[in-house]
Amino acid sequence: MPGRIWAAAKAVAAVAFSVQALFSGTSQASPAPISPRSSLTTTTRPLRPYPGNRTNYPSGLPRNDSSSANPNYATAARGNVTVLMPYDRAHNSYAPDLKQAQQTWGAANNVSVHWKDFGPNVDYDAYVQRVLQACSSGQDDFDVIWVEASYVGVLADCLVDMWAWSDTLGSDHNGAVARGGVIKDRLVALPAELSFGILLYNMDLLTRYNYYSPPASVAEMEEMATQILIGEKVMEHQALCGLTGAMFGEPLASMATEWLAGIGAALVNDTGDVTIATTPVAGLFAQVINWLQSGIIDQADVGTADMDAAIARFTNGNAIFLRTTTSMLPQIMSTLETAWFGWGVAPVPSQLENGLGVGTIDGWFTGVYRHSSNPATALRTVEWLTSAEYQKQKILKVGTRMVGTFPQFLLDRQICQAYGSVRDVSLCLIYSQVNLARRPIPQTGAKYPNISLTFQKFLLNLLDGNTYIITGLENLDKSLRTQLDLPPRDYSIILDPGVIGRPGKIIPQKVGTQLAGLFLVVGVTALVVFLYRRKQRLDLQSELRASAASVVEAAGQGGAPAGESHEMGQVKEEKTERKSKGKEKEEDPYGENTSLIQKSEKIEI
Repeated sequence: MPGRIWAAAKAVAAVAFSVQALFSGTSQASPAPISPRSSLTTTTRPLRPYPGNRTNYPSGLPRNDSSSANPNYATAARGNVTVLMPYDRAHNSYAPDLKQAQQTWGAANNVSVHWKDFGPNVDYDAYVQRVLQACSSGQDDFDVIWVEASYVGVLADCLVDMWAWSDTLGSDHNGAVARGGVIKDRLVALPAELSFGILLYNMDLLTRYNYYSPPASVAEMEEMATQILIGEKVMEHQALCGLTGAMFGEPLASMATEWLAGIGAALVNDTGDVTIATTPVAGLFAQVINWLQSGIIDQADVGTADMDAAIARFTNGNAIFLRTTTSMLPQIMSTLETAWFGWGVAPVPSQLENGLGVGTIDGWFTGVYRHSSNPATALRTVEWLTSAEYQKQKILKVGTRMVGTFPQFLLDRQICQAYGSVRDVSLCLIYSQVNLARRPIPQTGAKYPNISLTFQKFLLNLLDGNTYIITGLENLDKSLRTQLDLPPRDYSIILDPGVIGRPGKIIPQKVGTQLAGLFLVVGVTALVVFLYRRKQRLDLQSELRASAASVVEAAGQGGAPAGESHEMGQVKEEKTERKSKGKEKEEDPYGENTSLIQKSEKIEI
């Protein structure tokens, strides 16, 4: 109980601080933009087909296509190559400069680079379907394909295994990122642009409640959001929530992937086994449900808020934290140029012991189309489009719009200047503190879209209160195992039923803290109102008595006018008569003022 009272007292102190800051008009010191934490090493385990090689899979079986692949493709590459990409990539503001850079490289290497798209009315899902149709029919009018990270598995069978040409390809990229292009031990795509989850925070709100750096852990984020929400709700900021972000579709799956990675868990592990139905994961989702019940996550956002709506909520000052992606930063930074509050960028906090944040890998890959009429030149082009040299050129041109896939970029002064900074904090520093997390695309391949939909359905059912945690996790595990042709297993999830079951059930051990905090906040508020009303009453009494005294003084100096002595005698007789009868109280010469004073004493608190 003392611990609960102390937690509630801290909430009250936060309210008091907020009131003091609002009325005093004093500004607090600007928060430190990011707290000291371990820095992510710039080296990662290189991507290699070990123990396999160019001619064999790790299992020892012959690698498909290795007999027809030309390991000397770099010197054999020449002629025309057509690069297929979505319409918006081919027609954005910086596309002409990038196309010119590619054509300049091509001219120096006997390669003629051309671009192709499917037109303005083809969204990305339709783009993927057009590629699959072309692949099934053997259409050969393009050679290189741009692929969004979550669709690499879907298009894997339409892409060449580049390890059949060279088993060193991809080894110089960030290993966690490059593995997103490996499907069933085949390197079908190389990473060209990186994006990952990132956290924005309202610096003014943090400062108001004595927090001078962004949260370095999930526990810190939870504490900050809880204290700020209590204080701001008292101040009638009812639209405020703690954490917002895209709450449905693939972005919700990416956010949940970060939650899992933050405790060292995963939907599907690196060996392809389903590992979601465990006690730690159950505890994690119990914590997330608590966020819903405490208002850290707004229930109205679940299943409805897309990224644009989440960004709008944050930029309007109605969210303390926003989970978004690095690719969205240019849009957000442009919107926030005229914001009325200070803001900052930080890694998405985790519960990892190393203190690093987490971010789900997103971005773009490129691969060689299986029916390319010029595969050697196509592979040489893919190698260039994903190279450190070209990525650096592109970053210097587009800046914050993309993150490179090479670890050494975080130590490159030119690149870090191009990435820019927020509140004098280099984005390179922030990016270096992120543990990159992969969705299970390499392990599930073409099945990933259905795996993701199953995961999304579980998340929405859980967050909407339509299932219990243990039941939901067991059903999710069974469904994923069926889809991935894995054998069933026994479950031993241990979760105290008194802690939480699903949204809507109060957590018993939190009730004491919540009630204590509520009573203290109400008590402090009532005391403030009482003192304020008492001061009003005393001021009114003093004013009225001063007014009455001036009237008496004026009457004494001027004497009674002629003709009034008879009337005053009558008044005296009437007062004597009333007193003798005991029916009424003695008349007050200042009856009207006394009535007002008595009325002021009855002001309700």
